[in-house]
Amino acid sequence: MKHFLYLIFLFSNLAYSQVNKPQHDPPIVINSYTEVLAYDICTNSVAVADAVSYNAGDTVLLIQMMGAVIDTSNTSAFGTIIDYRNAGNYEMNYVASVSGNSIALRNKLTRSYDIPEGRVQLIRVPFIKVTNYVGEFTCMPWDGSKGGVLVLNCDTVDLKDDIDVSARGFRRAMQDVSSSVSCSENNYTYPSTDIRAAFKGEGIAGLSSYISKGKGSPANGGGGGLSNNSGGGGGGNAGMGGSGGYQCDTCLNAPFDNRGLGAKTLAYSSSANKIFMGGGGGAGHAANLSSPAPYEGTGGGIALIIANYIRSGSLKILANGGEGITCNAPGCNDGMYGGGAGGTVVLFVANILDSLYVETKGGAGANVTSQVIPGGRVGPGGGGGGGLFFLNRSALPGNVTHDASGGANGTVFFDSENPWGATPGTAGVTLLNLPSPWDTVLFKSNIDSVRIKDSAIYCNNIRFTGLAFTNTNPIASWQWYFGDGGTSTLQNPVHSYNAVADYDVKLVVTDMNGCKDSLIKTINSAGPIFADAGADTMYCTHPQKPVVLQGNGTGSYYWIPSAVLNNNTLQNPIAIINSTTKFYLTVSNGTGCSSIDSVTISLRPGPPVQATKTNDLNCNKPFTQLQATGASNYTWLPAYALSNDSIANPVANPAVTTTYYVYGKDTSICAGADSITVIADFKNHGIILPNSFTPNNDGLNDCFGIKYYRDIKELTFIIFNRHGNAVFKTTNPNECWDGNFNGKPANSGSFVYLIKAKTLCGDVSIQDNLMLLR
Repeated sequence: MKHFLYLIFLFSNLAYSQVNKPQHDPPIVINSYTEVLAYDICTNSVAVADAVSYNAGDTVLLIQMMGAVIDTSNTSAFGTIIDYRNAGNYEMNYVASVSGNSIALRNKLTRSYDIPEGRVQLIRVPFIKVTNYVGEFTCMPWDGSKGGVLVLNCDTVDLKDDIDVSARGFRRAMQDVSSSVSCSENNYTYPSTDIRAAFKGEGIAGLSSYISKGKGSPANGGGGGLSNNSGGGGGGNAGMGGSGGYQCDTCLNAPFDNRGLGAKTLAYSSSANKIFMGGGGGAGHAANLSSPAPYEGTGGGIALIIANYIRSGSLKILANGGEGITCNAPGCNDGMYGGGAGGTVVLFVANILDSLYVETKGGAGANVTSQVIPGGRVGPGGGGGGGLFFLNRSALPGNVTHDASGGANGTVFFDSENPWGATPGTAGVTLLNLPSPWDTVLFKSNIDSVRIKDSAIYCNNIRFTGLAFTNTNPIASWQWYFGDGGTSTLQNPVHSYNAVADYDVKLVVTDMNGCKDSLIKTINSAGPIFADAGADTMYCTHPQKPVVLQGNGTGSYYWIPSAVLNNNTLQNPIAIINSTTKFYLTVSNGTGCSSIDSVTISLRPGPPVQATKTNDLNCNKPFTQLQATGASNYTWLPAYALSNDSIANPVANPAVTTTYYVYGKDTSICAGADSITVIADFKNHGIILPNSFTPNNDGLNDCFGIKYYRDIKELTFIIFNRHGNAVFKTTNPNECWDGNFNGKPANSGSFVYLIKAKTLCGDVSIQDNLMLLR
C-alpha cells in the first residue's frame, strides 16, 4: 500500500509540486524584465532588448545574473570559481528618460557589470502602497537572459498569501536520452553530443557545448550523471549541493563512484553585497524520458523586498529549490535529477510587525522508483543546497525564523530507500548588515563644457587655446579641425591660414572613459594683432541689464551689435541688454590686418517662484499659511512673525498688515521672486457694519445688519430712533432692519444702534450712529 500511494504521488502533475500547497488565486508578477545589451558610461544609459514597459520616473533594478569565471579543466578542480567578476552585483535606480530602446538612468551607477556575457537585466519596479493582493507574489521564471527576480517596493507589505519565488532561478539540466550502456565513465567534462554523460545544471558560470556534460559541477550548478545511470548532483547557493548516486549495479565493480557532483558553495559577505539565484540540479544519466513538471530541479529565485513595514500574518516568504525530476515512465531505470538549490531573500525593511517566516530550502533529489535486477539500484539525485537570507539588521530579530536547510538526497525506493551514494545538500546561511541598494548621486556628464579661444599672432597666423571643464576624469586627447583641411592633436596649437576668410574650427575632446564632446567656432583669419573680447559670462535675468564689456588688444576697437552699446568704439563699452547677446570685437591697426574675437553674455532666468496665502487675518483667523512654489530652496523677507523664514510653507501671524517677499532657487545660481501681502484687520472683533443704508428695494444696501457674524455666540442688537424708541431688536445675527417701524417706513434721519455680543475673540460692546436715507 505504501508503494501504491507513492506512485500516485509520482504521477500527479502539479505545476508547483515542490511547493505542495494550494493556490487561492493566480500568482501575480508585478515586475517587467528586459536584457541589457550595452551600457554607455558617457550618458549613463543602457541599451535594452525591449523598453516598451519602461517610462521616465520608473524605479528599476539593475542586476548581473551570471559571468563568473571557473576552472574548465577535465580534473577534480572543474567548476572551481576563479573570479566572480561582477556576477551578483545589483543596485536600485530611476529612469530619467526613454528613447527607443535606450534607457537613461537618473543617478550615477556605483557598480560595474559585464555586458553582455554577464546576463545583465533591467527590472521595472512599481511602487505599491499596500500589498493586499490575495494570491502569491512571484516573478517571471529565469529563461537564461531575464526573470528569476521579484522586487517588491512598497510602504506596507501586508501578506494575504505567500511571497513565493521557489524554483524560479537557475534552470535544471537539460533533459535528453543518454542511452549509452557503457559502464564506469568517469570524466568531469563531455561535449553536448556525447551520450555517455548527462547535462550539468545551470549556475553563475556559462558553459560552452564542449563541456556542458559530465560529473563536474560548474560553480553552483549540479554535475551530470555518467554512464551507466548514475545520479545528478544537487544545485548550490549559500549551501553546497549533494552528490548523485552511483551508476547501475549491473555494471562490474559496483558501487563505482562516477556520481554527478554536488554544486559548490557561493561566497557571501555584507561588504561584497552580491546576491544569486539558486543553482539548477544536474541531470541523471537516463535512457527513458518522463514528463516532469517544468520547475522541478530548478533553483530558487531572488525575492528583494523594500518596505517600511511588513506584516506576514503567519504566511511565508519562499525561495526554495525545486525537487529533482523523478522518472514516471513505466519500467524507468534511469539515473535521477539533483534537486535545485534554495534561492535568496533580501529584506530591506524598517519594521517587522509580527512573526516572519523565510524559507530558502534546497530541493530534494529525485528517488529511483524502478525495480532492476539484481538490486534495483541506479543513482538517485543529490539534494540541493540551502539558500541565503540577507537583511538590514545587525542581528536576526527574535520574531524572524529562517529555514535554509539542505534538500534531502533521493533514494532507491524499492531497495529499502537505499541512498546508493546520493547525499543531501548542506544548509544555507543568514547574512546581516545589508547595505542600502539605492543609487543616490545624480548623474552628471563628465565633460561639462568645451571652449575655444583664438588670437592672431600676426596676419593669418592664429594661436588656438582649448579649454574643457570636467567633473571627475581628465581629458585624454584633443583633436582640432581648422576648417581648411588642417588638423592638430595639441591642446594649444598654432595654425597658419593661406587666405583671409571665415573658417569653422572644430575641437573634439575625449576623456579617460572615451566620452566625447565638441564645439565649432567660426573665426576670421585676418588679424595681425591680438584681440580679446573677454570670457563668456552669465548673469541672472534683470530688465535692462547693464554689462561692461572687457575688450583687450592693441589698435582701434569696433564692437557689434552697436545698437545696445553706449559707444561701440570704446575698449570697454557699456551694453544694455534684456536677453542673451553675442558681441563681436574687431581690433585693427590701420595696416590692413585685424583680429576678431567674440563674447557671449548670457542672461539666465530664475525659477518661476509664486507666493500664495490661505487667508487674511482677523480675530477669528490670527494665522495664515504662506506657500511658495517653483523652486527648491526659499528665503522669506521680512522674517517678522514667521514660523520659519527658510521653508516653502511658513506660518505667518503679523499684528499689522505686512507684505512678504520670497526668493527661491533651484539648481541654478539665479533666484526667482514673488510677494504676497497679508492683511491684518483685528478691529471690532470681526463685526463690521455700514454707517448708512437705503431701504428702497433696489437690491443694494436695503437692510442694515451685521456682516461676518459667523463667530457670534450671544447677541443683543437694538436700533433706537431720536425719540429713544426701539425700532428694531434681535438676538439673531442673521436678521437685519428693513427700515420699517410699526409696519410703516421710518422717516429718513439719524438713528442709534447698540450691539452687545460674545464672540470667539471675546466680548464686544458697540454703540454708534447710522443714517437712514430714502
